[in-house]
Amino acid sequence: MIIVLDDHPIAREGLEAIIKMYKPQEDIVQAGTVEEAISIMETKKPDMVFVDINLGKESGFDFLEWLHSKKSEVKVLMITSSSSESDFLHARALGVDAYLLKDAFIDDIVYSLKVIERGGKFYSSDLVDQMGQ
Repeated sequence: MIIVLDDHPIAREGLEAIIKMYKPQEDIVQAGTVEEAISIMETKKPDMVFVDINLGKESGFDFLEWLHSKKSEVKVLMITSSSSESDFLHARALGVDAYLLKDAFIDDIVYSLKVIERGGKFYSSDLVDQMGQ
């Protein structure tokens, strides 16, 4: 099972459609708030979570910190419009498995899923290229 946490319904639907292209049998649950995502985590056992940083008045970092405090083994793919180096470093410190910018190509999202499933890490190349500049 995969959770998609984003405050925009169209972004959730789009990610679900992309995931279904690669994993058509996957059970996908959508959450629009941190509270909804935590509730799903407490009742189900997802394998992976897609998380946006900017969730209206909330932050995806609140969810990541909750996961970190629970020592969760769930794979985390952060997909966001934030190319801030500090956001990226904070996400890495909280153990995200992937950090993708929302302008990523569909192929990049699918590839990141494959990398994460194999136990690797995936970070947007545009973001990594600008690090330290």
